[in-house]
Amino acid sequence: MSLATHSYIDKIATDFVDSQRAGVTIPIVGDGVFSYVGDDGIEKPLLSYVVDRFREEYGDDQLQSMSESDFGNRADLFALTCISHKLGNRIFEGKYKKYIDEASKADLIVMERSVLKFLHAFEFPLIVTTACFNYVEKIINRDATVKYETVNYERRGNNARPDLLENISSTKYVYHLFGSADSSRRDWVYNEDILLDFLHNLHSTDYTCKNLSEYASETRSSILLLGCGLPDWLFRFIWYPIGHSDQESRDGLWLRNDDCNPELNHFLQNIRYSPVTEVNEFLTRTTEIKESEKNHSAKSAGKHQRYDFFISYAGEDRDIAVRLYENLLSKGYVVWFDQNGESEIRWGAKYTSKFSEGINVSEHAITIITENYIRGVQDTGRGLCTETRLIKEKALRVDSENFNFVMPLIIEGRLFNNRPLSASFIENWAGFVTSIEGGLGEIFTGTSMRMTSGDNPQIPTAL
Repeated sequence: MSLATHSYIDKIATDFVDSQRAGVTIPIVGDGVFSYVGDDGIEKPLLSYVVDRFREEYGDDQLQSMSESDFGNRADLFALTCISHKLGNRIFEGKYKKYIDEASKADLIVMERSVLKFLHAFEFPLIVTTACFNYVEKIINRDATVKYETVNYERRGNNARPDLLENISSTKYVYHLFGSADSSRRDWVYNEDILLDFLHNLHSTDYTCKNLSEYASETRSSILLLGCGLPDWLFRFIWYPIGHSDQESRDGLWLRNDDCNPELNHFLQNIRYSPVTEVNEFLTRTTEIKESEKNHSAKSAGKHQRYDFFISYAGEDRDIAVRLYENLLSKGYVVWFDQNGESEIRWGAKYTSKFSEGINVSEHAITIITENYIRGVQDTGRGLCTETRLIKEKALRVDSENFNFVMPLIIEGRLFNNRPLSASFIENWAGFVTSIEGGLGEIFTGTSMRMTSGDNPQIPTAL
């Protein structure tokens, strides 16, 4: 991923996390994020598994009237429509339920990992799904600290209960927008004909999803589409009863792996939605930020915020610092970094006091050593010189013998005055630094320094 793409994903991920503090988002989870795990351990899209089961049971002879261009390797509602018309709805429904029930009971249905981690991290009060089976809740509830209950839309029902506005503070729900395929129910979407009937009722006066639309309107919720496989027209039909408001339209995100067509792009712009094609990158980054915030809260637990690491670097090496920051977050560490998270230093802040505070509440200080770092420390007019002096002062204060507080990382392949950076070179330089009284010999020693890659900076595995 290019630096430009990285910066773009980082911005929209940070903006999304920030928006959760002020508003409510309703994620819509489609069938496209679920897979079936075969006996060989290989995953395939869940609907592909269903289509394959029909092929195995009924063979090409009974399905021969379905042309290859219509059917082929498709695994969507159109393929299922073709099968249901050929076999008859009664047979089709029973077999469809049987195939899903067998896979679900055997725990062979899995959710895309980045999506599952994302949902676990944010613990959304309400999740909407187009899936008609309860494997959604089963998968989410398996490892979640907060459990979800089920609500099914009924195309011939009142759809006012449960009152989501009243109950959502104490109960979290998965709302099945396309009905339920439980053994006792027949009100569910299983082909294109039934889908159109459901969509008609979603927009009707008598059968609209009242509890869902009122909750979305009152909370001014935005929508995050995670289904990725929904066609453009279907997104518009689903969006209207949930995302539409007599007031100003609310921002949202449309996550999909391919480019939106021009018509949908125009529609999304009108309702202030942002198409995101880097789906996994977005989910991973938002999850990291959210989990970091949770770690902050857990470690704060009252009086003072504590951090595992403080990252010190020259401004020219920001790209390396960002990579290190993200690597540390992915391992569950809480990191003080002046460019991201709660420790971000915004314009107008008192830099010296912020750095001093960050150093004092961190267990370790990581210094990213390059030729830029050396120049920055030697320049008394730069903040990096002051920052390094503060790091040295804490190192002397908390550990005057072993100096485990400082973790110097030397970036491989860098040169200073045409000489390669190495532990011996930095150790020699540190003893003669004149910009900081007494030099830095105590904390920049050969035994404490580590070489690491600038493309994938890592700390020592054993602290």
